[in-house]
Amino acid sequence: MTKSNFGLAMLVATGLAAGCFNTKNVQSGGLKCAPGGVCPDGFSCGPDNLCYRNGTDGGIACTPPTDLPPGDLCDPVCQSGCPANQRCQQVVDPLGNYSLGCETPPTGTPLDVFKPCDTGNDLCKPGLLCVEPPLGSTGCVAQCYRYCRQNSDCPANSRCALSIVIGGQPSMPICAPPAVTCNPALQTAVLACSPSLTGSTCYVFSKEFPDETMCDCAGTIAAGLACTDMHSCVAGYECTGGKCQKVCLLQAGGLACPGGQTCASLNGSTKYGTCL
Repeated sequence: MTKSNFGLAMLVATGLAAGCFNTKNVQSGGLKCAPGGVCPDGFSCGPDNLCYRNGTDGGIACTPPTDLPPGDLCDPVCQSGCPANQRCQQVVDPLGNYSLGCETPPTGTPLDVFKPCDTGNDLCKPGLLCVEPPLGSTGCVAQCYRYCRQNSDCPANSRCALSIVIGGQPSMPICAPPAVTCNPALQTAVLACSPSLTGSTCYVFSKEFPDETMCDCAGTIAAGLACTDMHSCVAGYECTGGKCQKVCLLQAGGLACPGGQTCASLNGSTKYGTCL
């Protein structure tokens, strides 16, 4: 261990009593957590008791952007640009406009990704945001979602595929629930979603990943009615062509469509379609 690394390790071991220091060249996963899960500014303690840079999993490098929009003081993905003991978070003004700024987290036990949370007292770890479930959905509560710019910023099997709308404007993307193997056509066989933290209903993952599936909150829009979001329909249906259509399987022997309808590929999928 070099002298500089030894000095850094001592700072971590003493709970950062010496205050903030430059962590730009600190390797993600290269330091042990101090007692109580304490890590340097911009890092969080992982399940292996090593400090990982916020916004990364398994030591994936996180590079902050060099061109933050005007008014944004920090980067929420890498958790860079804030003093020690603060986190980079979305800040909303009284008019509903948002920017990125530094704030002191509330007192309490930090919550990991996809854990239930309270939007009025956001205890999600730095790099995460407490997000309410979609309006009109059922079977979900507010949960901690990770900020992201690309898929590699997300947990295993997840994608940087969700957007948040604040004050009518899209803000920083967040990681979608992870892809799982389930059957969006036969909801009675969805055992994979019964223990899921992100919802108990199986849907096709997204328009960009139509051959994958995920567990999500249950939509409430009935068959044949108008819709806009893929997962806004009731279980066994997906929103396509502006209305909720029954999901079918394209493979031989898959779930057949009602008489007079055919199973047409959903967003170019080779596995899933909707009855038209």
